[in-house]
Amino acid sequence: MQFAEPDVLVHLGSSLGEGPRWDHRLGQLAWVDILGGLVHRTDPSTGNTSSHDVGDAVGALGLLDEDAYLLALGRGFAELRGGEVSNRVDIVDEGFRLNDAVVDPRGRFLAGSVEDGHPPTGTVYSREPNGSVRPLFGGASVSNGIGWSADGARMYYADSAVGVEVFDYDLDTGDVANRRLFVEIPESDGVSDGLVVDAEGCVWVAIWGAGAVRRFSPDGRVLGEVRVPALRSTAAAFGGPDLGTLFITSATAGATPETAHELDGALFAVDVGVTGVRSTVIMSPA
Repeated sequence: MQFAEPDVLVHLGSSLGEGPRWDHRLGQLAWVDILGGLVHRTDPSTGNTSSHDVGDAVGALGLLDEDAYLLALGRGFAELRGGEVSNRVDIVDEGFRLNDAVVDPRGRFLAGSVEDGHPPTGTVYSREPNGSVRPLFGGASVSNGIGWSADGARMYYADSAVGVEVFDYDLDTGDVANRRLFVEIPESDGVSDGLVVDAEGCVWVAIWGAGAVRRFSPDGRVLGEVRVPALRSTAAAFGGPDLGTLFITSATAGATPETAHELDGALFAVDVGVTGVRSTVIMSPA
């Protein structure tokens, strides 16, 4: 199925737009520019966007208690409250940084590390609800999107060097097992980037280098595609009052004169006829 082409919601020329999350508390889309070190909030009804410079590469964000965000910032985690960064804790070695990160249904914040040069030396970490951090699994090259099935029993994980993998997931313990390939993206077609799971259990994967977001069934079949008028499509998230709008981020990074497009780095929005799932809010440890 070919979905409608998305509309441009706002065009900031983001170097590496990523990590969109619908903030139902504000009715806005929160998202980041990784290389620009920026956290954005966009009102989809107007396109009005506020931006905070957080002073370092910011891989992703999660909703944190009242109106704050937990950031995968540089080499660790930090909080963003009222435009101020605080409680920063580094967890990875020099030469690494945290990339994409997502909150699981129980409030754990899972974030993957990336090493300069992208060898398979990265680790996916779990920041537990009590604030402690533990390594979950290793062997990651370019750690990207993470999402869960409706029952939380499966965790989908995109590593741009591999494709999309799937794990058995224990919601009670946050442990993973039985790592295996979910879908392979041919090298000639691009690489897997951010992903999101819809309310029907299907997995939407942004394909960097293909200008596309593809919808896969739970058994890995391609069900449809949104064509994005920017070659480096990076991530997608459902939002809006009914969670019925698919928001898509993109990047200018990596563009060449032959592949550059005037809409690189824009934020897009499209109605795809299905809805998403509300993001879990992380509660600060008592």
